Amino acid sequence: DPSTELIDIQQLRQGFAESPVLSEALQKSSFVFSNGYYISGIVAMAISPLTSTPITCLGEDMRGFMVWFQPEQWLGKDGLYVTLERFQELTDSYRAYFQDIQEIGTVPIRRAGAVTEVFHVYWATKMVKPYPR
Repeated sequence: DPSTELIDIQQLRQGFAESPVLSEALQKSSFVFSNGYYISGIVAMAISPLTSTPITCLGEDMRGFMVWFQPEQWLGKDGLYVTLERFQELTDSYRAYFQDIQEIGTVPIRRAGAVTEVFHVYWATKMVKPYPR
């Protein structure tokens, strides 16, 4: 069912707003990133009412995010990595770019009462080298 790909941004926003840990991390981070341009877009729509923190994409296909932001601008800064459950294994690929990356929470997305997707949120401590473009 391709409609399971649809993400209710209200649920994602609510997950950040109702979690003290995620809400605080969102306010403290210098930037938010994901591994896919479309995931970054979904996250941007969900959290923009909660924060003005810039959102970018660090991945193979950055599309417009490649032009809008330069990874060098976040050297030495802490970020928040948000990804879908099916991309969790990509987390290790970001470890070389940060001092540390630790999962701090999840946000389940439901349809008709059943969980159809889970967002995983990681605190990425101090970017030590820019992500290649």
